[in-house]
Amino acid sequence: MRSIDGVRQHTLMMVSWLCTVALLPCRLQAQGRPDIVWMRGGHYGPVYAVKFAPDGQIFATAASDGTIKMWQSADGTLVRTIKAHQGEVFSISFSPEGSLLASSGADRAVRLWRVSDGELVATLSGFGGGVDSVAFSPQGGLLASACSRDLEVRLWRVSDGTTIQTFAAGPVSGVAFSPDGSLLAASSRSGQVYIWRVEDGSVLRVINLSGDLESVAFSPGGDIIAVRESGAVSLWRVTDGTLIRRFNASDGRSGFRRTVSFSPDGSYLASTSSNSVVVRQLNDGAMAYSLYHNDRYINCVDFSPDGAKMLTGTDSGNVHLWMATNPVVWEWSSNLSINGFALSRDGETMAAASSDGYVRVW
Repeated sequence: MRSIDGVRQHTLMMVSWLCTVALLPCRLQAQGRPDIVWMRGGHYGPVYAVKFAPDGQIFATAASDGTIKMWQSADGTLVRTIKAHQGEVFSISFSPEGSLLASSGADRAVRLWRVSDGELVATLSGFGGGVDSVAFSPQGGLLASACSRDLEVRLWRVSDGTTIQTFAAGPVSGVAFSPDGSLLAASSRSGQVYIWRVEDGSVLRVINLSGDLESVAFSPGGDIIAVRESGAVSLWRVTDGTLIRRFNASDGRSGFRRTVSFSPDGSYLASTSSNSVVVRQLNDGAMAYSLYHNDRYINCVDFSPDGAKMLTGTDSGNVHLWMATNPVVWEWSSNLSINGFALSRDGETMAAASSDGYVRVW
């Protein structure tokens, strides 16, 4: 049993923590560490896509509720909500200069939005089913779209919405340009990764896997492709299609649109697994760290342009903003009541007691 003096000392320490908490907002602002995901105005359904703008000042989120939301990265303030599609929004992509945002959804359309005011600029149609993925070229003049029902990837000219190339493929789920814009890759739900030369539309190679492939991404150097498989993440060398390594990423589900994200310097790869994000070193595949929260399945992840933060979107409609260089997280959620919280004297550790019976320490 504790002595009376020990209990008194412990009580005084907790009181000191509680008194210190009033300084929390100033402390975090001063350190420039917006670790909090503010869920005010969150999505009403699973979040399928999260993307930082090229300058990192804002980020966009898209969900099954048919909306796109734009947020300020600095403080989580909601900038605007766009009713983008009739039905689910599957994918979003910023143009390289950040003036346009492309979206695709279940209503068989791709739409271009002006970032400055959220106005609709153009609608691209003629698809046979929902459009699973969109991606701007690094130069910004082209837009790629993937439609699994059409078994093809289309290349559009952004200036006038003209289709300039069609790439035959399987039931495509994801599409990505190489950093220099010379190559276009697509993942297929029938187990293939297609890589084409953009200049002439010729096939560079087809990588054959097995099972449902959900998304694909090029490394910043353009020499590696990451593939989100059902239950795994694999890395492939672009030059010869050789498998570099494969990581387990099982969460017992298939058929979802989960994504992977490279850090801007190419040192790390982030992938989702159930309700955690695993960040691995690219050079040896070792796990650098993992980020966990008490939420439903994480579908998507994206590094900020400076590599300091990460975004994730979940099945419960929440969006989380993490510090990638010094991983800490705080989430505000409408279905979780915080009963009390306290900050340590040095301002580096925080504890919170919530309505689910847990005490969490960050």
